[in-house]
Amino acid sequence: MTSIFPYIHIPIYKLSSNFVVEAFGLLVALGVICGAILARRRAEALKLDVNIMIDSFFFVIPGGFILAHWVALFGYYPERILKDPMQLLYFWAGLSSYGGLLGGLIVAMLYFKARKVPMRPYMEVLAWGLIPGFTLGRLGCTVAHDHRGLYAMTKAGNNWFIGAYKGKSMTLPYWNSPTLWIAIFTFALVAGLLVSMIKETKFLSKTTFGTIFLTTALLVLAYPLLPEALRSLAIPYPHSSFFNANYNKIGMMLIWGDGNITVGAKTVLVKTRLMYDLGLIEFMFYMVLIAGLAILLSGRPRREGTLFAIWYLTYPPVRFLLDFLRADDTTIYGWTAAQYLSVVMFGIGLYFYATLPKRRWGEYTAPISKKQKPAEVPA
Repeated sequence: MTSIFPYIHIPIYKLSSNFVVEAFGLLVALGVICGAILARRRAEALKLDVNIMIDSFFFVIPGGFILAHWVALFGYYPERILKDPMQLLYFWAGLSSYGGLLGGLIVAMLYFKARKVPMRPYMEVLAWGLIPGFTLGRLGCTVAHDHRGLYAMTKAGNNWFIGAYKGKSMTLPYWNSPTLWIAIFTFALVAGLLVSMIKETKFLSKTTFGTIFLTTALLVLAYPLLPEALRSLAIPYPHSSFFNANYNKIGMMLIWGDGNITVGAKTVLVKTRLMYDLGLIEFMFYMVLIAGLAILLSGRPRREGTLFAIWYLTYPPVRFLLDFLRADDTTIYGWTAAQYLSVVMFGIGLYFYATLPKRRWGEYTAPISKKQKPAEVPA
């Protein structure tokens, strides 16, 4: 079994005892900058009040980072708070992506309500910047390798085996498992809602149910191929004391499998093991999401809230299932904190879809400010 992706090695560069340069931090910072630029340009194109949009950055971005840190602490590292309560203030030391998403959403809603402007158009524009920014952040997770999953191995006689970690095996549910059918129904429901949203039919329509039925049939037929498909997404992680001891002495490189690594005058064969990189899989998901949204935006104006509904409906099911592949993660009654938040986020997505207004993106003749609300247009 071989991987279609390499292990990307980018060392951490220490410029001084207190200042280091690492790929993760640079990509997250680049994501924030690019997200702000995209949101501003989109606000100008849709004739929103650009000043209100820019001002929101100074509340939403810090608020998202702070809540991302708190969710990470309470959900994954509560022992840090017990040892040092000041950890709550070190918002750069550990982040939860879900904490940032939900925290940013809450802060944005409160901010736009305080400015007395319609929330949906501004939040749509903010999300159009946040999604590419979040994608760059996930690329940072990929090169930092801080979301390692289970070992991906083959196991003779068991086609449903997809990974193991420290003696723990991970198998996909069999046909008689309720978990399998809940997962299939959830993905089929999302597909039905997305098709109905694009065709702009009713919340529950013949289009919705027809797509659900067709998607269920396709998922059932494709399910036996899933174990091998998942294993192909694993990447070869170096496993050797030499590699770990010389991590920052090895220059940037791509590792495709077992091979020689040279540091100074010493050359050593470094063995690798296939492991899932969940940051990489999520990065791939977000690239597909951006492509789909770009195609959607290139067509006729859609109802305000469509972007948020698509984002909050598609990401949670993917993240929920991926968290079963995480290694050494704190769980609460068998679920990670992110899995509980996935349920919350999916519910928010359903709410956004069920309450889509008739107003559409960009159909305004003057900037929307606190003195002016968007006009109603036919659906």
